[in-house]
Amino acid sequence: MEPAKPAGLGKEKEMDKDNYNYIDKDLPDPLIDGDLLENGEEEAGDVAEEAASPPQSWLQRWPAILAILCIISIVLAYSIRYITASSFKFLKESQDLAGEPLIQEVRQAVVEINNHTLGFSQQNTRGTGFNIDATGMIITNRHIVLGADVLVVKSQNQGIYYATEWLEHPVVDLAIIPLKLKSDDMPFLQIEQRLPFIGEKVYIIGNPLGFVDIAVSGLVRSYGTVAGTDGSRILVMKIESEIHPGSSGSPVIDQDGHVLAVIFAQIPAQADVPTYGLAIPIGEATLLLEKIGYSAGDGGTSGGADGSTDQQ
Repeated sequence: MEPAKPAGLGKEKEMDKDNYNYIDKDLPDPLIDGDLLENGEEEAGDVAEEAASPPQSWLQRWPAILAILCIISIVLAYSIRYITASSFKFLKESQDLAGEPLIQEVRQAVVEINNHTLGFSQQNTRGTGFNIDATGMIITNRHIVLGADVLVVKSQNQGIYYATEWLEHPVVDLAIIPLKLKSDDMPFLQIEQRLPFIGEKVYIIGNPLGFVDIAVSGLVRSYGTVAGTDGSRILVMKIESEIHPGSSGSPVIDQDGHVLAVIFAQIPAQADVPTYGLAIPIGEATLLLEKIGYSAGDGGTSGGADGSTDQQ
């Protein structure tokens, strides 16, 4: 079965199977930021169960303690080696790209998003988003905003905004946060509803691993499908690039500075296989934009946005 084409693409934008590496099979399960949080919650539950068990003497516990310390030392040694090598690689590339005018311009429209929940079960998750309108129209991933009571949108140049309303795509991992600012001077990006060709060079700018405004390059390697929330197959692109937790919601930019797609997941590196990012074509965001009466590319004229925000 042929995967569904991205929403909003006309016949002139349809993919040519001879020119694109069209994969009619499922991609491997990606890793999204939320998976890391769920694993952490499970570990916390295991610790709670252990604390509830009957006390044991130190003589009984020392073999287990010694084993745990050995495991921790091995994990730390591996993690430090991985983080150091990986972090230095994308930080070095970001530094090299920092002087390019295109990267400098695009960075101004990329934001950091913090998901806050209130009450006893407080949590704080973090991701990336980008603005497509001068009055504030942020595109990000649904899994970044999921379950939030309030979203904190941080712009390096424009300040901090608080949002309590947003729109989530019913099928695809996308969301839109209409800031509905009184001013119309927020830097924004233009979106282009085209599918990049295989081997095309792109740029990804986001906030991975606690860093901000990190720019890396990538190559579009293939196309494939993943399951939407309704079971339908969603077309995504596979990009060879340094993608890490926190990169979710990052824009995929072409050489003209136009947004082609949105990063939503990672396929971790294995042995000699590099890290890949999975991205949703930007055409899928048109459903949400139409719901709020916004025409993509208006760049400052958005209508009917039901958002509630405050600026600090």
